[in-house]
Amino acid sequence: SFHDSKDSAYLIAQDLINDMIMLPRAPGDNPEGFVGADAGGHISDIVLACQDRCLRFGQALSPTSMQWRTGSDVQAIGPVAALHAYYNGEEQLQAVQAEASKAVPNSLVYGTTTGLVAQLNTADAFSPGWMIQPSKKVGGAANVCSADLTADGVPDIVIGRDDGNLEVWG
Repeated sequence: SFHDSKDSAYLIAQDLINDMIMLPRAPGDNPEGFVGADAGGHISDIVLACQDRCLRFGQALSPTSMQWRTGSDVQAIGPVAALHAYYNGEEQLQAVQAEASKAVPNSLVYGTTTGLVAQLNTADAFSPGWMIQPSKKVGGAANVCSADLTADGVPDIVIGRDDGNLEVWG
């Protein structure tokens, strides 16, 4: 990014960047002296999904400065094609939908070009969670999202595949 016509933060990725997502930080997890990116003082971190099987994390230091966390890349099980912030539970999902707060997602869900979909727990240093292993030859996971389609209070995972198939996991 640029601030006053000068580089303030940049990253030269080792491979293609297939997707990116902004993750809001937990309240009180703002850097000292940070004014905030929105009226509520909320800031976000950026996650890059890269072709070289890595998730890379950038941390906002100020409205004009970003730091890439070197050494904190998360190795994925395949080339990452899609990212989704997953909010588990009715109360958290309603807060996000109402835009009443900047709720922090419980998980980061990613899909790979090989068809696998996996979860990383955001509250536990992006530790691995569940995994949806394709049972047969299917297309890559081109898109991942969630919605409570079964009306049970827990968002279901919806996977759009690059071969035209759509899957719902509840």
